[in-house]
Amino acid sequence: MTLLLASAALNARTPTVSDLADIQADRMLLSAELERAKLREALAMQASSAQTNAAGMTSPSLRMVYGSQGVNIGLFVYSDGGTATAKAGDTLPGRYIVRSVGLQGAELVAHDARVIRVPLSRNAPAEPVPASDSGRSPSYRMPREPAR
Repeated sequence: MTLLLASAALNARTPTVSDLADIQADRMLLSAELERAKLREALAMQASSAQTNAAGMTSPSLRMVYGSQGVNIGLFVYSDGGTATAKAGDTLPGRYIVRSVGLQGAELVAHDARVIRVPLSRNAPAEPVPASDSGRSPSYRMPREPAR
Protein backbone atom coordinates (compact mmCIF):
# COMPACT_ATOMS: atom_id res chain seq x y z
CA MET A 1 0.00 0.00 0.00
CA THR A 2 2.84 2.39 0.85
CA LEU A 3 4.48 1.60 -2.47
CA LEU A 4 1.23 2.41 -4.28
CA LEU A 5 0.94 5.83 -2.53
CA ALA A 6 4.57 6.64 -3.26
CA SER A 7 4.03 5.73 -6.92
CA ALA A 8 0.93 7.97 -7.12
CA ALA A 9 2.85 10.85 -5.53
CA LEU A 10 5.63 10.52 -8.12
CA ASN A 11 3.11 10.55 -10.98
CA ALA A 12 1.28 13.65 -9.65
CA ARG A 13 1.98 16.67 -11.81
CA THR A 14 3.76 19.56 -10.15
CA PRO A 15 2.87 23.06 -11.45
CA THR A 16 5.67 24.66 -13.46
CA VAL A 17 6.66 28.14 -14.59
CA SER A 18 5.14 27.24 -17.96
CA ASP A 19 1.77 26.63 -16.24
CA LEU A 20 2.01 30.05 -14.62
CA ALA A 21 2.74 31.63 -18.01
CA ASP A 22 -0.35 29.91 -19.46
CA ILE A 23 -2.51 31.18 -16.62
CA GLN A 24 -1.15 34.71 -17.06
CA ALA A 25 -1.81 34.58 -20.83
CA ASP A 26 -5.40 33.43 -20.19
CA ARG A 27 -5.86 36.27 -17.70
CA MET A 28 -4.60 38.83 -20.21
CA LEU A 29 -6.93 37.49 -22.92
CA LEU A 30 -9.93 37.57 -20.59
CA SER A 31 -9.06 41.12 -19.52
CA ALA A 32 -8.84 42.21 -23.16
CA GLU A 33 -12.20 40.56 -23.94
CA LEU A 34 -13.80 42.29 -20.96
CA GLU A 35 -12.41 45.66 -22.05
CA ARG A 36 -13.70 45.07 -25.59
CA ALA A 37 -17.17 44.26 -24.23
CA LYS A 38 -17.15 47.43 -22.13
CA LEU A 39 -16.10 49.53 -25.14
CA ARG A 40 -18.81 47.98 -27.31
CA GLU A 41 -21.40 48.77 -24.64
CA ALA A 42 -20.16 52.37 -24.41
CA LEU A 43 -20.29 52.70 -28.20
CA ALA A 44 -23.84 51.34 -28.27
CA MET A 45 -24.87 53.86 -25.61
CA GLN A 46 -23.22 56.68 -27.57
CA ALA A 47 -24.94 55.58 -30.76
CA SER A 48 -28.32 55.43 -29.04
CA SER A 49 -27.87 58.95 -27.67
CA ALA A 50 -27.26 60.20 -31.20
CA GLN A 51 -30.68 59.14 -32.48
CA THR A 52 -31.69 60.39 -35.91
CA ASN A 53 -35.24 61.56 -36.50
CA ALA A 54 -37.31 61.03 -39.65
CA ALA A 55 -35.99 64.24 -41.22
CA GLY A 56 -32.44 62.93 -40.89
CA MET A 57 -31.55 65.36 -38.10
CA THR A 58 -29.42 64.04 -35.26
CA SER A 59 -30.66 64.70 -31.74
CA PRO A 60 -28.79 67.59 -30.13
CA SER A 61 -26.30 67.45 -27.32
CA LEU A 62 -26.64 69.54 -24.18
CA ARG A 63 -23.68 71.93 -23.97
CA MET A 64 -24.60 74.15 -21.00
CA VAL A 65 -27.27 74.58 -18.32
CA TYR A 66 -28.11 77.89 -16.69
CA GLY A 67 -31.09 79.50 -15.04
CA SER A 68 -32.51 80.93 -11.86
CA GLN A 69 -35.43 80.48 -9.47
CA GLY A 70 -35.69 76.77 -10.24
CA VAL A 71 -36.01 77.18 -14.03
CA ASN A 72 -33.14 75.52 -15.87
CA ILE A 73 -32.42 76.51 -19.46
CA GLY A 74 -30.25 74.36 -21.68
CA LEU A 75 -28.05 75.31 -24.60
CA PHE A 76 -28.45 72.52 -27.16
CA VAL A 77 -25.97 72.02 -30.01
CA TYR A 78 -26.64 70.10 -33.23
CA SER A 79 -24.10 68.23 -35.35
CA ASP A 80 -24.23 70.95 -38.03
CA GLY A 81 -23.16 73.55 -35.44
CA GLY A 82 -26.63 75.02 -34.96
CA THR A 83 -27.71 75.90 -31.43
CA ALA A 84 -30.99 76.37 -29.58
CA THR A 85 -31.90 77.26 -26.02
CA ALA A 86 -34.89 75.67 -24.31
CA LYS A 87 -36.43 74.88 -20.94
CA ALA A 88 -38.84 72.12 -19.93
CA GLY A 89 -41.94 72.25 -22.13
CA ASP A 90 -40.24 73.98 -25.08
CA THR A 91 -39.90 72.41 -28.53
CA LEU A 92 -36.48 72.14 -30.20
CA PRO A 93 -35.75 71.92 -33.93
CA GLY A 94 -36.32 68.36 -35.07
CA ARG A 95 -39.64 68.22 -33.17
CA TYR A 96 -38.06 67.33 -29.81
CA ILE A 97 -40.06 68.38 -26.76
CA VAL A 98 -37.86 69.14 -23.76
CA ARG A 99 -39.15 67.13 -20.80
CA SER A 100 -36.50 68.28 -18.32
CA VAL A 101 -33.17 70.12 -18.12
CA GLY A 102 -30.67 69.74 -15.29
CA LEU A 103 -27.00 69.40 -14.44
CA GLN A 104 -27.19 65.63 -15.06
CA GLY A 105 -28.50 66.22 -18.58
CA ALA A 106 -31.80 66.66 -20.37
CA GLU A 107 -34.66 64.44 -21.40
CA LEU A 108 -36.20 65.00 -24.80
CA VAL A 109 -39.34 63.43 -26.20
CA ALA A 110 -39.10 62.70 -29.92
CA HIS A 111 -42.06 63.06 -32.28
CA ASP A 112 -42.60 59.28 -32.07
CA ALA A 113 -42.80 59.44 -28.23
CA ARG A 114 -39.31 58.00 -27.64
CA VAL A 115 -37.61 59.49 -24.59
CA ILE A 116 -34.00 60.42 -25.32
CA ARG A 117 -31.63 61.12 -22.44
CA VAL A 118 -29.03 63.70 -23.44
CA PRO A 119 -26.06 63.99 -21.05
CA LEU A 120 -24.32 67.29 -20.45
CA SER A 121 -21.44 67.31 -22.94
CA ARG A 122 -18.74 69.63 -24.21
CA ASN A 123 -19.01 68.24 -27.74
CA ALA A 124 -21.61 68.50 -30.47
CA PRO A 125 -23.17 65.19 -31.45
CA ALA A 126 -21.38 63.16 -34.09
CA GLU A 127 -22.91 62.77 -37.51
CA PRO A 128 -23.90 59.19 -38.35
CA VAL A 129 -22.07 57.66 -41.29
CA PRO A 130 -24.00 55.07 -43.29
CA ALA A 131 -23.09 51.52 -42.33
CA SER A 132 -20.99 49.63 -44.83
CA ASP A 133 -22.16 46.39 -46.36
CA SER A 134 -19.81 44.52 -44.04
CA GLY A 135 -22.54 44.28 -41.41
CA ARG A 136 -20.55 46.21 -38.83
CA SER A 137 -22.11 48.88 -36.64
CA PRO A 138 -22.26 52.38 -38.13
CA SER A 139 -19.27 54.55 -37.37
CA TYR A 140 -19.41 58.18 -36.35
CA ARG A 141 -17.28 61.13 -37.35
CA MET A 142 -16.70 64.39 -35.57
CA PRO A 143 -18.66 67.48 -36.68
CA ARG A 144 -17.08 69.68 -39.32
CA GLU A 145 -15.43 72.93 -38.30
CA PRO A 146 -17.31 75.98 -39.63
CA ALA A 147 -15.58 77.86 -42.48
CA ARG A 148 -13.81 81.03 -41.42
